[in-house]
Amino acid sequence: MFDTNADSFTTLEHTFVLDSLSCWRAIYPSHIAFAYITGISGIICMVTRLHARLYFLHSWFGKVYIIAMLWATGTPLVIHTKGLPTGVIYSFIWVLVGLTLGWFAITLHMKRVFKGEKWYTGRNRFLNACSEMCTLKAFHGCIMFVSWINIAGRIFVTPLTNDFECSTYPAYKNVKSKIFDYKNGTGIQLVPTHDPNYGRAPWANGEQRWAAIMSIGPYVGAFLTIQMFEADSSLTLEYTFVYDSLSCSRDFYWWHIVFAYITAISGFLCMVTRIHPRTRFLHSWLGKLYIIAMLWATATSIVIHNKGLPTGVIYSFLWVMLGLTAGWIAITLHMKGVFKRRQAVYQGSNSFMKALREMLTLKAFHGCVMFVSWINIAGRIFVTPLRSDFECYSQPAFKRISSKHYNYTAGSPIEFVPARDPNYLRAPWANSEQRWAALLSAGPLVAAFVFGLVYLWVSQSRGGGKKEIEVEVDGRVADVEDPNFIVSTPSRSA
Repeated sequence: MFDTNADSFTTLEHTFVLDSLSCWRAIYPSHIAFAYITGISGIICMVTRLHARLYFLHSWFGKVYIIAMLWATGTPLVIHTKGLPTGVIYSFIWVLVGLTLGWFAITLHMKRVFKGEKWYTGRNRFLNACSEMCTLKAFHGCIMFVSWINIAGRIFVTPLTNDFECSTYPAYKNVKSKIFDYKNGTGIQLVPTHDPNYGRAPWANGEQRWAAIMSIGPYVGAFLTIQMFEADSSLTLEYTFVYDSLSCSRDFYWWHIVFAYITAISGFLCMVTRIHPRTRFLHSWLGKLYIIAMLWATATSIVIHNKGLPTGVIYSFLWVMLGLTAGWIAITLHMKGVFKRRQAVYQGSNSFMKALREMLTLKAFHGCVMFVSWINIAGRIFVTPLRSDFECYSQPAFKRISSKHYNYTAGSPIEFVPARDPNYLRAPWANSEQRWAALLSAGPLVAAFVFGLVYLWVSQSRGGGKKEIEVEVDGRVADVEDPNFIVSTPSRSA
């Protein structure tokens, strides 16, 4: 990685403070890559709905969209320089709201929770199209378009350049906090590189060993068992607002804690539902809640920044993401029967060998690596006290090195990053963040609805009665164009 004992105040490659990583230039390309994967997979999701032969790819690219967004949301935690512009925060809220509502809407539709959604079944093609657009499936498409357009719009204006710099360093605010005892006239004081309590951390002087324990250990165990900020934020502990961007807000901390607990509890209940057959139908629902809550918990953590993430926590969070990614792909392959003939087969009567055979399947691998994911997020929650004393105690200061944002002169005093961006008026949301938020929600939603209505109307006019039907068998969902398609299969316990 990098020398954690080096002075990161004089380099643009990384920012390491209080034994925590705040910014690392090497992570930025990964963030951009995952952001583009999110945008491209969303486009492909929409394209797959244009022809019946592409329908089977829709759910696959939907999963890629969500997983890539998780990684694109997680990587910004360690490329922090000043925070997020308020317009971007509004956009990202619609990204998450659209994804959350859209995913639950299509799940309710595919599970047939509300049967008979259509209010018109006559011969009028326009009314039939209107009826289709009033279903949960159509709502899923419209609201997911709102999610995608808000993330894609951000990607389109982000140039593919390699000039990203870790140009700021956290400094204590000019106000007394539980971390820093400020005294008048002391000037700007930087947050130290090393944490005096570092030795108490369970990963102290052994981050790689900690990473191994938090990955292999749980796997083996499972195998065996928005607002506007106007005041000077350097004088308040409620928020940190620099360069017209929000770096830290005390209010977001509580949302972060709530979603973190929802993540841990839903993950625990996922495991509990596998104990009895009558509760197994809840497993997939709670699994979706686990992923969505993690997305919200990760997103809210971006705007509660003080010093960065301890290296031990970064390793744990890496296993959270890897476990979720591998586990979700594994169970999807299992449910689709992609490698059905290649899984281990034992036809004998030895009970131990039968159990071992089951544990060598994709379904068992899913359970094991998802437990690795859950234990690494749940362990973090168990050691996080539910206290009300969270403070935004640091303020970004320019480093003692010239960058594209700051021209340093040798011997000059440390300077806080200013509250106002001199180029703020160039932003499309300048002085109208609320209107920007409304445009990025209602605008794409109406556009998606109108497009869907016209597309269905034209399709029914040309289709000559063809009708798309969806079926679900053994947890597998398929799009079928033939209305006479019949599936008959014996039921079995999951």
